[in-house]
Amino acid sequence: MMRLTAFAIILLCSWLAHAQSEIKVFAEKEPKGFVIYASNEFYCPASLMLNLELEGMVTVGDIPKVFVVPARADKFRLIEIKATETATKISYVSRFMFVMGDISLSKHDSTVLYDLPFANGKRFMVHQGYNGQASHKNIKALDFSMPVGTDVLAARDGVVVKVAEGNDQACPEEQCAKYNNYVLLFHDDGSFSEYVHLSKGGALVDPGDKVKQGDLIARSGNTGWTSGPHLHFCAFMQKIDHRVTLATRFRTGNGQVSELLAEKSWYDRKY
Repeated sequence: MMRLTAFAIILLCSWLAHAQSEIKVFAEKEPKGFVIYASNEFYCPASLMLNLELEGMVTVGDIPKVFVVPARADKFRLIEIKATETATKISYVSRFMFVMGDISLSKHDSTVLYDLPFANGKRFMVHQGYNGQASHKNIKALDFSMPVGTDVLAARDGVVVKVAEGNDQACPEEQCAKYNNYVLLFHDDGSFSEYVHLSKGGALVDPGDKVKQGDLIARSGNTGWTSGPHLHFCAFMQKIDHRVTLATRFRTGNGQVSELLAEKSWYDRKY
């Protein structure tokens, strides 16, 4: 008689460090095997790569290279595994890794115009621009010099998917990046934008909140990898092991013109 036993070892790899995973993979027993599911607690899709080691079992169909698990999915079906006709013992080991976002997307909406991430009547300098020589080498990101506690506004409509605001440490070395306070937004074209170095307790939104362009979302600060108070802004598409950072056009002045922001230039918001 076939002895149907199974075990699973699940290993996790993520692009952000978490105390516990927002992605879970689990199996439910079927008469001849198991169906493997995933749950996704993120407020955005997640790309999951699954590896199975099977004994006395086969998959029903091929395993795709990437599963895109929908946002807030409670029980998303990945694949079925079943015992072979000759199996006397069955077992499986599952390993997976994931990143937030749909890595199959290759394009973003390049026609979107972003708002300057600060309030009407304010004026700030871009201290470091795209591909800057300090910490932006080969990265399209912007550093706005601004005092701690400055209102940070959403540059684009989106949904909040991640927030960190409990840190108060900072240093000018990369090792302090783990202390970054930030708000991460997900946009309807599959891209993300992040607002980094916020003050401790400076996030004014929570995961799941939908924000509109111009909404107040945070207070700027001087936390994490930083040599002085500023707001780091970056838009990107997520891939499996890297980000594709994006050059974005901002409405400047009275909002009637748009441009790519340049390093060491000052920008006014009058809208």
